[in-house]
Amino acid sequence: MIYNNVKKLLEQYPECRNSDRELLWTYWNTHNGYGELTKTRFLKCTSAESITRARRSVQKSHPELRAKKVVQEARHQKELNPEWLFR
Repeated sequence: MIYNNVKKLLEQYPECRNSDRELLWTYWNTHNGYGELTKTRFLKCTSAESITRARRSVQKSHPELRAKKVVQEARHQKELNPEWLFR
């Protein structure tokens, strides 16, 4: 279900392909059915980890939904150099 929801968002909103923040915000406001996102509603939302994991899976299966090359390269570099986490 999350996979299909993410795939639809990547198809409908190309900006979500390049930004996990855009994807998360759009997902939470589109698929959680809680109305305006408050703290209480946010705590009931699908986890960010599940959504971004689904994004990676969708983009692996559907290359046409991948991020721009520059974003792909930046993500790859962050995987290779995790010290960016500690800045």
